[in-house]
Amino acid sequence: MSISAIKYPSINAKLKGMYAKRLKNDDLQDLAKQNNLKSAVAILKNKSSSLNVLSEDADREQIEKVLNGEIIYDIEKIVKYLDKNDTQIFNLLISKYEIRCIKMAIKLLYSKNEYDENIKIWTNTIFTDLKGLESIKSIDEFFKIINNTKYKKILKKYFENKDTEYSIFEIENELDKMYLKSIYNSAGNNKNLKKMIGAKIDFTNILWIYRMKKYYNFSEDKIEKSIIDINYALKKNQILSLVKAKNIEELNEILKKTVYSNIATDDIYELECNMKKYLHGLYIKNFKSNLLSINCIYSYLNLVELENKDIISIIEAVRYGIDKEKLLKKLIN
Repeated sequence: MSISAIKYPSINAKLKGMYAKRLKNDDLQDLAKQNNLKSAVAILKNKSSSLNVLSEDADREQIEKVLNGEIIYDIEKIVKYLDKNDTQIFNLLISKYEIRCIKMAIKLLYSKNEYDENIKIWTNTIFTDLKGLESIKSIDEFFKIINNTKYKKILKKYFENKDTEYSIFEIENELDKMYLKSIYNSAGNNKNLKKMIGAKIDFTNILWIYRMKKYYNFSEDKIEKSIIDINYALKKNQILSLVKAKNIEELNEILKKTVYSNIATDDIYELECNMKKYLHGLYIKNFKSNLLSINCIYSYLNLVELENKDIISIIEAVRYGIDKEKLLKKLIN
């Protein structure tokens, strides 16, 4: 089942109007030129009416909260155009934000913080079933909220097994895997939507393989079981070769022989940037030219997410005095 382009002819036009109000590439370039956080915040306030609510001394947390508020506002506008059946499909697409709230809550359990405002903004509006997640203080409190969700089974597997110690990385991977597999399978015969989701799955697997080897010392067998078992543009034998790669250099040589040869590099930082730019290009192409509303919606949500990450990256770079040339190379535009 997919959202009908004929049924909702005005969604695409509405989304394009919403996107036109966002910060442009020149605005981000100006933002990156600032030498202190206060002047960077002033740029954000001046360039975007929705960011004008920021205080002059806004920090990363407040900026993230306002950016999240923008996404929530967009979601609430899109839902008004959909009927009950299509809202179910849309809810599947936006469940990544629900998963993000759960991830933040898990980290909250193991931190010294007692409250997370960026969880509350979601649980107060879109994901009201998760209300209270922003202030949990124990695993029991966590599961009292999670027990009524589709994530209960996955999470209980990790938290109730006292004999095995799991990392937050593994728990987060399992949640991401669940999300990406579900939206890929829901794409049906929609080739353009499958291409966007499929590329995201391929790139996620590549990065997971690298991190599992470098930071977590996973065995090849455990890596195979941990990655997403969907082969889109990467053939199964290519995935297995990546799993067996000894280092980033070997991984790079394998990538050069795949359809993703144009993003291959032996610098993992640069590889991740290339992946983001590749996906951004796919989303822009579908957003501008695709007539199917579901593709336009999916593209829009992902464009906003990538571009918001750029804003936060710039803010952090300005705050900590990170090299501007390196920062500009990282930006997706």
